Formats: sequence, structure tokens, C-alpha cells
Amino acid sequence: MKKISLSKIFLILYIIIYLLHMKIYYANYILLITFALYLLFSLKKIIIKPKYFIIIGIFSFAYLLPSLLSGNLYIGLKNILNIILYLSPLIIYIIESKSIGKDNSYTKVIPKIISLVLIYIFIVSYIFLSKDPYFARIMANYNYNIPGIDGIGLVTGGGYFIIYGLIFLSILFLSRIRNNANSSQKLKNIILYILTGLLIFKANFATAFILFMLATVIYIFINSYKKFKFFNILLSIIAIVLAINYQYVFSVITEFIPEDSIIYIRLNDAVNDTENSTFSERFMLMKRSIATTKDNFFFGISHKYKYNYDLMKSEAGLHTEWIDVLAKYGIIVFLLYVYIIYKVLKNIILKYKNTQYYHVFLTTAIMLVILGFLNPISNTGCLGIIFVVMPLLMGEIKNEKEVL
Repeated sequence: MKKISLSKIFLILYIIIYLLHMKIYYANYILLITFALYLLFSLKKIIIKPKYFIIIGIFSFAYLLPSLLSGNLYIGLKNILNIILYLSPLIIYIIESKSIGKDNSYTKVIPKIISLVLIYIFIVSYIFLSKDPYFARIMANYNYNIPGIDGIGLVTGGGYFIIYGLIFLSILFLSRIRNNANSSQKLKNIILYILTGLLIFKANFATAFILFMLATVIYIFINSYKKFKFFNILLSIIAIVLAINYQYVFSVITEFIPEDSIIYIRLNDAVNDTENSTFSERFMLMKRSIATTKDNFFFGISHKYKYNYDLMKSEAGLHTEWIDVLAKYGIIVFLLYVYIIYKVLKNIILKYKNTQYYHVFLTTAIMLVILGFLNPISNTGCLGIIFVVMPLLMGEIKNEKEVL
């Protein structure tokens, strides 16, 4: 095996720090420095693909323009580092796309390291969730002073950060169950898929649990559509009917869930359609962001509040990615942000078009759009799982297209 370059060493460090999502002070700075060093040692690859980085440069300027006009340039410059960090998985994929699946270090060394980190997160998360069913929800708090949790508990994927990312990883496991002829490998992925579902359920995130099941249905539907066209048309009709009668579906699901579970409580709220339910609350938060967008269409509200999350909550719901980005940063930043994600996601779908993973990324794209209307995605592990972890775990790919 040839020597691993410095860029790959910093990429490995980035992946480890990213997935562990340490709930300690300066964790983001450590990740940002690691990412900067990775970029420094990847300059040759960056120069080869300038168009994406020109777009990111325009995005950064559009993001900083309101803060420049309002006299908050320093705060804007400081905050854009977070935005670059959120987009870092896409930047890494742009840089590494031609090497993934070909270089020996990508197909053997890095996937093993990712697997070990994920196994660690699974084991430790299960241990802490067994002690406290609210552990993942506590970890999802933005505050780094987490009462009652210390040591390795602070280094377990950051609550919802890893949980929502696992929704997309489960699609990869499903694909391997279907396409792997090796019975031992098939069994391994069945176990991983089940453990992923159990961890999402045990974490007590109702939205994540519903989306995990939805991702499974969508992948099976897309993957088998051409072979079982009539069956899938019938399944589509049934799915539409069930979606309209979602309260009945949720009431059936709650029959199999412990009554003290947060998921039970949230689904039960939806069944009873109470005004204080999480679903009603999310709808109200969405309406708040839409109302704010109308009055702050071009530049958003972030610069007015000096990018302070707590202050922005008075005008924006901050719980729905697509609408919230528009409310916070305005139409120009929103369009560039969506374009960057769309462009890279489209390319990754085309890259794997002639492989077993084509339907994985089609399903992933659909789920990312849906999740973006329900939850934040940029400050969760979703983009990292989709654009870094999943491609690297796939190993050697045959018949892939070069599109970047």
C-alpha cells in the first residue's frame, strides 16, 4: 500500500472529529482548523476544479454583503466560518470525487476507520440511552455545559447530529442487503440496518423515526418500480391514502410503542391533533419564517440581529431549513445555497448511475428535500454522511461516471 498523503491524513482526522461531534468548547474550531489544513494540502486538486469554488466565493460575498451594509462585517466574517464548516462535506466531495473508489487508501484504510468510529458511536450511545432515554435529546442542546454528562458521553455524535445522519446511512445498508451476493456480508448489513433503526427509535426523535421508515419505503419503491410497475402503482395509491389518513397510521404505530416514549407522545399528539402538539408547533414556526421572509426578502434578518440565534427566534422559526435560510439570509444567499447542494447532489447521482448505488442517492435526494422542510440539515450530520461517509464506505465502484 502506498504512503498516505498529508491531505488524506487531515481528511481522516476531519471525518473522525466530524462524526464524534464533541460537545466541548472549541470543538468547532478544532474541526475548522483540520478542514483548513486539509484544504491547504489539497490545493492541486482545488485548482483543477475552479468553477465550484468560484460559486462558493460568490455565495460568501452575498452572505457578507448585508453585514457590510449594516456595519456588522466583523461578526459576519466570524459567522461565515460556521457556514463554510456546514458546507465542508460538499467541498470535500468536490475535491475527492475522482479519487474515491480508485485509490487504495480510500477503498481499504478510510472505510475501516469510519466503520470503527460508527461502531464506537453505536455502542456508547446505546449505553448512555439505556441509562437515560433523554440522553440524545440532551446532547442535541446547543449549550456545551451539559448537566450530568461528561467524559466519553460528550463524544458520541452530538445527539440529533448523528441520529438524523443515520437515516441516510440506513439507505446504504438497505442497498447492500439487496445487492450483496455474499451471505455473511448480507447478514452484516441486515444487523447494521436493524441496529440503526433501533438507535433512532431509542434516541426518542419522532421525526427521525418516521423519516427512517419513510426512507425504507421510498428506497424499496424506487428500486423495484420497473420490475413491479403495476404493484408499485397500487402501492403509490395506498401510500397516498395512508398519507391523507396519517392519524390512523400513527395510531396503529403507537400500539407497538411504550407509552412513556417521546415518540409515543409525539405521535399521539398528532393523532389527537392537539394545539400544543409538535406538529402544530412546527407549522407555526414555519409560518413565522414565511411572514419574516416577506418583509426581509433580499437580505434576511441575520445581520440585524448580529447573527445571534437566540435573538433571531423572535422573527424566524429556525426549525425548517429551506424556509429558514431564506428568512435568515435572503433570496440571493438562499438560491446560491440551494444551487450548491443541488449541483453536487445531481453530480453524485449521475456518477453512480450505472452502479448499485444509483437508487441509494435518488432516495437520499428525496429524503434530504423532505427533511429540509421539517428540520435543520446544515448543522446536523446529514451533509457529512451523504457527501463524505457514504461515498467512502462504498469502496471500489465499477462503471461509475466521471461528472465533476
